[in-house]
Amino acid sequence: EQRPMSQILPGPPVAETCSFEPEEQQKIDDLVQQLYNKGLVNLIKDRRDFFKSHKKCFIGKEFIVWLQKINEATSDDEAIAIALKLQDYDIIHHVNDHKSFANDSSYYRFRADEPDANRGPSVASLRAGCGISKSGEVIVRGSFLWKTRYAICKADEQKLFIFASQMDSSPLEVFDLSKLRTDVRETGECKQGFYCFVLLAPNKKHIYCCRHSSDQEEWIQALAQAGAGFIEEKPTSTFNSIYDCSAITINGENRVFNDYAGRVCLVVNVASN
Repeated sequence: EQRPMSQILPGPPVAETCSFEPEEQQKIDDLVQQLYNKGLVNLIKDRRDFFKSHKKCFIGKEFIVWLQKINEATSDDEAIAIALKLQDYDIIHHVNDHKSFANDSSYYRFRADEPDANRGPSVASLRAGCGISKSGEVIVRGSFLWKTRYAICKADEQKLFIFASQMDSSPLEVFDLSKLRTDVRETGECKQGFYCFVLLAPNKKHIYCCRHSSDQEEWIQALAQAGAGFIEEKPTSTFNSIYDCSAITINGENRVFNDYAGRVCLVVNVASN
């Protein structure tokens, strides 16, 4: 059920999360240094995948075998867990950001060896830090189609990062929330059956949709408390009674409620999509 926006804003401060403790980060840094000391550099080479070259990368299954060879892991599962931990801390990633680490022939790269040092921040690097007040998938309205994107709201930086997926190394868009307004959209421009909100820039409007009303509320609250101004749409028309309204029947016909004047009416919100 959609709650009135007055019940959503203002609200208690949205909790800012830290995905990893500093002590854990230090352990990961020590592990990486240890891997280099044990000859990690011998796994890292320039490789080709059909007609495309990939600089300074390693093969997933070779990395798994090597971790066991240097006694950092005692099994494939343990070695994979180490690799996934390195991925979570944004130490390694798939060269094309297409997938999570796997014990296969795919190519992966250490962030320190990334050819374009100016790219980023990645989803993993933002997750590894603090100040995230909301993150998750949103549906974005494009020129012709709705597309799934991954969004992260960083309250401490007053920024909203939009990624193509949660594996991405660099955002598609970054919004300075202190210069934007957020608004709620429930009909019209919103994808049917979804709950939407909009970011209003001086010259552009960005519409995002969620599958659940609770997500819509959380996004609006997180964005507003991270610096975006909030303005709620005022209704464009008013009704004196139910008989001034109309609705589309299940058969697609427009039915004026005045047809039921003088009768007892039961109005039910079925919350259908």
